[in-house]
Amino acid sequence: MAWMRLRNNEKVPDRRRTRDLTRIGLLIALGTVLNLAEIPLPRMIFPWAKPGLANQATLIGIVLLGPAAGLVIAVLRSLLSNLLLGLLFSPGFVLSLIGSVASAGVMGLFFKYGNCVLPFRQETEVSTGLVCRRAGKRFSIISISVVGALVHNSMQLLVAYVLLVQHWGVWLHLPPMIVVGVATGLFNGLMASLLLRVLKDRPLSDSGRD
Repeated sequence: MAWMRLRNNEKVPDRRRTRDLTRIGLLIALGTVLNLAEIPLPRMIFPWAKPGLANQATLIGIVLLGPAAGLVIAVLRSLLSNLLLGLLFSPGFVLSLIGSVASAGVMGLFFKYGNCVLPFRQETEVSTGLVCRRAGKRFSIISISVVGALVHNSMQLLVAYVLLVQHWGVWLHLPPMIVVGVATGLFNGLMASLLLRVLKDRPLSDSGRD
């Protein structure tokens, strides 16, 4: 019996690894679909103004699986969506990839060191507010999403200035990009928070059973 228990315990890490890889694959697919879905949407005033819907998948991955998984999701969904669009290694792809990586990295750091969101545990709740103060933590999912959107837009503008335009006039786009970043960050953060609530009792977010 002891031998059987030992063998069963040895299988637990493998099951967890398989489960986490499945979750990452599903979130990459979700991010890719959201990336493609926003293409036909109107660009409002500026051609670069996009809702950044795929950021929801990255944010959910960070919350459920950790910052490293969120970074993997951001990179692979950017690669896959640009590959499907035939834009791989184009200037747009470079801007998208660098912006996504920078955004995912910063959101991961904010979530790890400053979040008040420890979902799916009895003693905590998923906060949908902009700011919360629980056990010294100050950033909710929505506020982390806003930070990620601002980093994404700012990094894209910086890369465009360094690699493409190299003219000071490009920085005139910064104020509207900040406004768009805040608006899209609020929306995507709210949607990600709502999705996390829906996933609370679903297998995708089940961290207690193997």
